[in-house]
Amino acid sequence: MYSDYEVYLLNYYEAFKKFTDGVVAQIPETEKKDIKIWGDYISDWLPGFPKGDKLINDSELLSGCLAKIMWDLSVAHATDHHSYGTIPLHRLPLRMRVPPPMTKADTFDPKKQAKFIDVFKYALEWKLFFNDHTVTRLIDVDYGFATPELQKLQTNFLQDLELVDLHMPVKRYMDLKNISVSIQF
Repeated sequence: MYSDYEVYLLNYYEAFKKFTDGVVAQIPETEKKDIKIWGDYISDWLPGFPKGDKLINDSELLSGCLAKIMWDLSVAHATDHHSYGTIPLHRLPLRMRVPPPMTKADTFDPKKQAKFIDVFKYALEWKLFFNDHTVTRLIDVDYGFATPELQKLQTNFLQDLELVDLHMPVKRYMDLKNISVSIQF
């Protein structure tokens, strides 16, 4: 582990992986053709993403892909934006309108460093994209599963998320109750 932030993120990832392992084990043969199509489509657009044949023949790979997508679009994305949004606006880096120094003797006029419009745009961006605007919370997700086995997996997943939040061994960079189910801000 390299940082507390990594520990925080990986603790949540483990709950997602446990959930997707269970879901993948429940996939009926009749739905595997849809997974193949899905994998092929994504791999055409995203270099390195596994082809559909590989996904349907390797449940560990499929589970890992699903867990990574779900975790990244919820916990990782929301926490990144939330954490950045906690930095006071006057401490955030702005666009710089002066070239970098080429020698140690180079100087610049700080008044030319940024313009009012830069500060305005940055403040607007900060308000829109880096402050929590969670509409649907991860902890409230309902996947609409039809079978009792999958419904139980969902219940266990939500309980596991609560346990991760409760027993987080490092700083909580974002409370579970504020994490969005997917990209929302």
